[in-house]
Amino acid sequence: MKKLEIFEPELCASDGMCGLSADHEIMRIDKVVEVLQANLYDINRYVQPEDRQKFMDNDTVVKFVREKGNNALPVILLDGAIVMDGKYPTNDEIAQWLEVPNMADLMK
Repeated sequence: MKKLEIFEPELCASDGMCGLSADHEIMRIDKVVEVLQANLYDINRYVQPEDRQKFMDNDTVVKFVREKGNNALPVILLDGAIVMDGKYPTNDEIAQWLEVPNMADLMK
């Protein structure tokens, strides 16, 4: 089974405000992860600073953040290799990576 990991920046500013466009993408990714996990796909999200240890435990992510900085997040790993950075994948991209044949039906 393929494993997809999404390493994200802190999602809101220190004053608690979030961007509207970011909210839409975050809500979409929340739902995709929830639905796929419920259907036993191996997909996880890690958000700074709450999941700091997950960031630190992953050499690929540590190297990525050192080279590109936190502003380049999110970074998406498939089976430990970076497949995307700087934006969230589409539902179709996630379905392709995880070999989900019925993604549209699952998302209903």
